[in-house]
Amino acid sequence: MKRLLLTSLALWMTAAPLHAEMLKESNSIPSDFKVQNVEGKSLSFADLKGEQGAVLLFVRSLDWCPYCKKQVKDWNGRAEQLQQMGYPVTAISYDPPLTLQEFGESEGITFPLVSDKDSKLIKAFGILNTDFSETDPLYGIPEPTIYVVDAEGKITHVYQEDGYKRRPDPDVVIQDLSGELGSETPTE
Repeated sequence: MKRLLLTSLALWMTAAPLHAEMLKESNSIPSDFKVQNVEGKSLSFADLKGEQGAVLLFVRSLDWCPYCKKQVKDWNGRAEQLQQMGYPVTAISYDPPLTLQEFGESEGITFPLVSDKDSKLIKAFGILNTDFSETDPLYGIPEPTIYVVDAEGKITHVYQEDGYKRRPDPDVVIQDLSGELGSETPTE
């Protein structure tokens, strides 16, 4: 009986999915960073970064998540400031490019909305929401997280709130980056 239990435990452990640990400050982003823009073109981090780096907003869905929609609309009013600071904003979702294009056009979003359709990047960043099985339509969504990444691909800031309803304020990110750049917070 003991041997059967140990064999069963060993089989379960090898069958259990392994999830990457969440990337933290000072970690480098995955070298195979690839997403698709709304036209379906493959983009790398180099395509998205500015002089200083990039701000990456990982959102659950711009199709059905009202909190994500509000977050992206809130960031839309601040994206130009971050662009001027050398940190372009990009929102990343598991949504297909067409969904992102429709949302962006209907809401007048001025920064890139990109698709991580198979959630490979979400998994590589270690922020896959594990509440859903692979057969669930919600499988692949991230825990809402904001990463600030420098121009060399090193994570300098991570912002995440408890639960999915609360999101970090864009002004906090702007203030943190302004202080590091030795400048006053840009005005609108």
